[in-house]
Order: sequence, then C-alpha cells, then structure tokens
Amino acid sequence: MRKSSVLLALCIWSASAASKAPDDLVTAKEMLADVQDQHNRAYLRGVWDGLQSANISLEENHQKRLFCQPPKLGIPLDQVISILRRYIGDDHRPTTVALADLPVDSILLSALQNIFPCPSGTR
Repeated sequence: MRKSSVLLALCIWSASAASKAPDDLVTAKEMLADVQDQHNRAYLRGVWDGLQSANISLEENHQKRLFCQPPKLGIPLDQVISILRRYIGDDHRPTTVALADLPVDSILLSALQNIFPCPSGTR
C-alpha cells in the first residue's frame, strides 16, 4: 500500500511540476475558470493520467483501487472536466465554495470515487 501511495503522490507531483511550480497548486475553481487554457488542460491531463496509473498499479498489486470505472470505458479529458464541474456544482453554498478552493487533484479523486464507487470486497 505504501508503494502505491508513493506512486500516486509522484504522479500527481509530476503533473503539477509540468505546468506550475510545485508549491503553486491549481484549485478546482482556477481549473474550471478556464478549461480551454493549454496549461490547465495539460495539468488536468497529468492528474487524470496519474490517477489512472495509480489504479493500474494498485490492481496489479492486488490492492483496492482508488475508484472503479467500468472496464473499457474510455473517459476523454472533456468528460473529466464535466465530472469535476458536476461534482462541485454551480451554486454558492459554503460547502461548494470550500470544495472549489481545494486542489483540483484531490477534488477530482473525490469526484471519481463518488461517480465510480468500488463495490465492497472488490479490488
């Protein structure tokens, strides 16, 4: 489990380092404010690829995956953006505002776990 956690952290860090300074995390609000910006798209692509790679590594090591997307379901980047947007919502409730101010990588993982939960006992 520790090896998988390190792999996930490295994947997310490398995605952030590619387009931003390591201490300059991109919030979900910033990401959704300009989803057509090439830096934002590259950053989100890196986060998405890192989460998928972590899932593959977890599965290969017979550990529980982070989220359980249906097999053979390809999710393009625009769909990832849509999932993120729906998870945060457009209202101005305090919980929504607080979510939008968190780093996009943690919000995306929560959104994916919400939409693609793993059945209990599933790896």
